Amino acid sequence: LILTVWGKDAVRAFLGGEYVFPSEPTVGLPILALVGSLAVVTCVVLAVEPLRRIRSLDLQGLLQRRAAGSVATLGERRTQRMMVAVQVATCVVLVAAASVLGSAYRALYRIDVGYDADEVVQAKPDYGMVGMDVTAQWDAARTIAERLRRHPAVSGVAVWEMIAEDYPPRPDFDAAFDGPLRDLETFDRLGRYYGVEAGFFDALGIDVLAGRALSAADGPGQPIVAVVTEGGGDAWWPGEDPLGHQVKLGREGVWMTVVGVVEDVRTLDALGRSVAIYRPEQPLPILFV
Repeated sequence: LILTVWGKDAVRAFLGGEYVFPSEPTVGLPILALVGSLAVVTCVVLAVEPLRRIRSLDLQGLLQRRAAGSVATLGERRTQRMMVAVQVATCVVLVAAASVLGSAYRALYRIDVGYDADEVVQAKPDYGMVGMDVTAQWDAARTIAERLRRHPAVSGVAVWEMIAEDYPPRPDFDAAFDGPLRDLETFDRLGRYYGVEAGFFDALGIDVLAGRALSAADGPGQPIVAVVTEGGGDAWWPGEDPLGHQVKLGREGVWMTVVGVVEDVRTLDALGRSVAIYRPEQPLPILFV
């Protein structure tokens, strides 16, 4: 255990800089329980095995054969010491790794991803496998959503589509923001946006911080509106209220007015925290349309 306290830092350094640990790895109760259990099992095995062998030994014959020499040769003793050293080293590495990865796992689950991740289940149908066009995909998704809404165990259903911006930006994904001119890095920060249906924020438990959420009244024939995350508003209109500002997607796109600001959402790709641990301090700016 003492060597593990030192070894966890070496294991973390070995993993490299791409892994971010929001908190310091610790040797906690799960690690102590693991080591204690292994110690008990080891003691039992080491105690039982010699007893089993003694019962089957011819002690008189053994003593007569060993009377003139030592019980173990120098080579045998060296081999035993080497095996013990290898066993201890292996245990230290395993326990240190368990400490580091266990701490990272606990830190991962403490990250606030911006929605009720523990109560949300995501389905990602492979529409391409059955050859559905875009219209048929949305019709199928809405049909499934309507059936789920009638289930007594379901409190809300959200239908959305994630659209990732390629790099360099394509003409139909390139984003433009109203206001003063910005450097090129600002435009690259629109990493993704989502096409969502009404009820999306309520179903996932995403809090609206200012303005309003998207609703069914924002459908066809109405002015096109958008909702941004808090981090997106700070990135695209620093020091200003995002409400009322406009953003356009694509050279041929139309200007959309921002009507709401929601809390930062770290990831919706897997509805889990695996992506969030790589960017624990900087949520990705997101635009919802």
